[in-house]
Amino acid sequence: MMHPKDAQVVVVGAGKVGTRRIEQLLDYHSDIVVISPELPESLLRKVRWEKRRVRDSECFLASILVLCTNVPKLHDELMRNRAPRQLIYRAEEMAQSDFHFPTSIQRGNLTITLSTHGSSPHYAKRLEREIREMLPRAVEEELAFLEEARTELKQQTMSQTMRSELLKRISAQSFLNDPNRKEAFELLAKQWSDEF
Repeated sequence: MMHPKDAQVVVVGAGKVGTRRIEQLLDYHSDIVVISPELPESLLRKVRWEKRRVRDSECFLASILVLCTNVPKLHDELMRNRAPRQLIYRAEEMAQSDFHFPTSIQRGNLTITLSTHGSSPHYAKRLEREIREMLPRAVEEELAFLEEARTELKQQTMSQTMRSELLKRISAQSFLNDPNRKEAFELLAKQWSDEF
């Protein structure tokens, strides 16, 4: 979501879809008000909860309004009452939304985000499954190794060009498959540092 972290967010409805959206919003926003008769216990301490139903005459002044009830007529009215410059997400009618929630895959330090901008959530889900199946099983371990190597190289006295070339070399799959890659990296780093 491309919006300032300090923006206020109001979420109307906390069913299955609403809960998923709230969890995604929590990665970006700390000021989230949820208006719903029910709220999963896992979210109680993470958001401000107004335990009630929303009336169709209400107008919310929050920067972001997320509509996740199963009452399209309520969403229609709330959209008519929208505040100026307010961004609205409408779960059941994504074509009327100002923004979309991308599907994301998280594996350790790897994040892959994909979105069809509301044109086909089912297509996005299928792509997500295909990408998950394509990812190497060792992706988390490999990225942890590369992060550690990068941190070590930042402390070495070598040019940025050499550092970049070494990082490129150790990220090759053939290097990552080497069972002694840590030792091989340390030897290369020493040799290249000495050359500098």
